Amino acid sequence: MNGEAIIGISAAVVGLMQLLKTAPWIKRYALILIFLVSALAVGLWGWSEEALVRATAFQFFAGWIAVSTSAAGVFGLVRSAPEQLAEFRKPKV
Repeated sequence: MNGEAIIGISAAVVGLMQLLKTAPWIKRYALILIFLVSALAVGLWGWSEEALVRATAFQFFAGWIAVSTSAAGVFGLVRSAPEQLAEFRKPKV
């Protein structure tokens, strides 16, 4: 994965997460959703480029990390991740 691909994928994921921000349930699942959507987007790019081979596995991992951190940073989750994880694990009464 080159930088141009990572920027393009990041733009798509960040845009999608901005649209999903309006959903009332998104705050609770945002961190997990960012990781999943980023992995799906990177995998979809790799599939469309026919680049899903063992030799490129680390490039895809590094790309997934870059896309995830971009989306999480724009979404403001890096700062609020500890509180969100505590909220996610809170027992239901």
